Amino acid sequence: MCMLNNRTVCTNLYSYKVYLLEMICLYKCNHAALF
Repeated sequence: MCMLNNRTVCTNLYSYKVYLLEMICLYKCNHAALF
Protein backbone atom coordinates (compact mmCIF):
# COMPACT_ATOMS: atom_id res chain seq x y z
CA MET A 1 0.00 0.00 0.00
CA CYS A 2 2.70 2.40 1.02
CA MET A 3 4.48 2.06 -2.30
CA LEU A 4 1.58 3.47 -4.30
CA ASN A 5 1.10 6.79 -2.52
CA ASN A 6 3.29 6.96 0.53
CA ARG A 7 1.98 10.09 2.20
CA THR A 8 -1.63 9.58 1.12
CA VAL A 9 -1.77 6.01 2.39
CA CYS A 10 -0.02 6.92 5.61
CA THR A 11 -2.48 9.75 6.16
CA ASN A 12 -5.42 7.45 5.45
CA LEU A 13 -4.14 4.87 7.90
CA TYR A 14 -3.67 7.59 10.48
CA SER A 15 -7.23 8.80 9.99
CA TYR A 16 -8.49 5.28 10.52
CA LYS A 17 -6.35 5.15 13.66
CA VAL A 18 -4.71 1.90 12.64
CA TYR A 19 -1.76 2.46 14.91
CA LEU A 20 0.36 -0.56 14.04
CA LEU A 21 -0.16 -0.26 10.30
CA GLU A 22 0.49 3.46 10.55
CA MET A 23 3.82 2.88 12.25
CA ILE A 24 4.85 0.27 9.69
CA CYS A 25 3.73 2.49 6.83
CA LEU A 26 5.47 5.57 8.18
CA TYR A 27 8.61 3.54 8.79
CA LYS A 28 8.61 2.35 5.18
CA CYS A 29 7.82 5.84 3.94
CA ASN A 30 10.62 7.39 5.95
CA HIS A 31 13.07 4.67 4.92
CA ALA A 32 11.85 4.20 1.35
CA ALA A 33 15.39 4.68 0.07
CA LEU A 34 16.49 1.61 2.03
CA PHE A 35 13.85 -0.56 0.39
